[in-house]
Amino acid sequence: MIRTLICFCMLASLGLPAFAQTQQRRSYPQPLAQENVAPTQDSTQNAPTSEETAAKSNQIEPLIRVEIPEEDIIVGQPVVVRLTVLVPTYMPKPPVYPNFEVPNLMVRLPERATQPISERIDGETWSGTTRSYRLYPLVAGDFEIAGQDLIITFSDPTSTGAENQVNAPIEPIQFTAILPSGAQTLYPPILAQEFTLKQEIEGQQNLEFGNAFTRRITATISGTTAVLIPELIPALEPGPLRAYPKSPRVTETENRGVLSGTRQEETIYIAQEGGTVQLPEVSFQWFNLQSQTLETVTVNGIDLSLAAPPSPPINTRSMAVFTLFLFGAAALAYGVFRRYRRTVSLWFNALHEQLLATERQAHRDVLNAIHQKDLGLSIEALRRWKSFYSFLDSRLENNVTSTLTNIGGKEFNFPSSPVSTQDWDALKRSYLTARHDAIQQNKRSKHASKLPKLNPTGVQ
Repeated sequence: MIRTLICFCMLASLGLPAFAQTQQRRSYPQPLAQENVAPTQDSTQNAPTSEETAAKSNQIEPLIRVEIPEEDIIVGQPVVVRLTVLVPTYMPKPPVYPNFEVPNLMVRLPERATQPISERIDGETWSGTTRSYRLYPLVAGDFEIAGQDLIITFSDPTSTGAENQVNAPIEPIQFTAILPSGAQTLYPPILAQEFTLKQEIEGQQNLEFGNAFTRRITATISGTTAVLIPELIPALEPGPLRAYPKSPRVTETENRGVLSGTRQEETIYIAQEGGTVQLPEVSFQWFNLQSQTLETVTVNGIDLSLAAPPSPPINTRSMAVFTLFLFGAAALAYGVFRRYRRTVSLWFNALHEQLLATERQAHRDVLNAIHQKDLGLSIEALRRWKSFYSFLDSRLENNVTSTLTNIGGKEFNFPSSPVSTQDWDALKRSYLTARHDAIQQNKRSKHASKLPKLNPTGVQ
């Protein structure tokens, strides 16, 4: 009994509350509720206040790192820019990366451009992602990508479940693209590992009226983007040959960051008048990045011979009217015909030519050609009809020309885009509108020439 009392007193002298609290902490790894634990003076002094916790949270900022090579950047060659984002905890949402698009700069994201990473910073593990951009400058000069914001969402390290979202600024990115020595006077700047031209033709070089001839040129490039390949087939001046160019086809592939591709252009030419036409040769100088030398690729020009269009067909209806007229006047003219045979013959020939060379007859020929859906006949009939007018409204005339060009393009792209009845109806409507306007304009011009002068002279 005395020994037990002595042990109890010894426990009391050591401080039973502290001993009990120690035993409770060992039994419950999770912290106890505030009302169940009496704070000691030391714990109260060492515990951070809410203001200190907020200040510490505000001091935690994501780490952003931008890496860009310092060596010279060649036009058309990629420069890899890496953007790294690190946070002290983890990111429940992926960062919203900026767009680096600027004029004359092509931006590509390679396969698996964004990768997760982790680093040790001040003895702690930070996690995040890194993204690689491939930038291809298309011209020589200075480039500047304006500063942008990177939206980052990460878990707050001072609380459970809370998320912080910040708009982290990215400093402007600047670099310079240059042309290598030996290529500084090159225009357009074609810098590649390989560059070739291939020409294909379809059709005969001796063309009859309305026949078609096709020229196709394909450029193949390796070591840079196909966007740098310039226009291949030059435009043709207006003349006896009408050109119908197709839209260029550009393809591109990438193999471990090395670009290559092709550009193909195709033009269909239709003979409209007689003569000779030369399609010019196509030649380019380019810089070989492997040998560091200038090289030249060329495809030959093409000489075309065009046959003259056939004489316009005689309208049977007009000939019937003319024949009746002749029979009606035969009895009256028979007596004088024998005496003035030569004179009357010349007079009838002149009358025949005048009847065929009228605007009304040309108008009928146009409608007849459209009704037959004959492209060559329509082109020739419209050319003769326009010769009767010294002035045509340019807008209406362009409507007729564009509609005719659309029919020609579809006819020579058949069967991918066949000509429909609606296309010929559109040509007829545009022609009738242009003719109506031309007739009214002609009437106004004649009426204006008959008006008296505003300031007559000679009046006393």
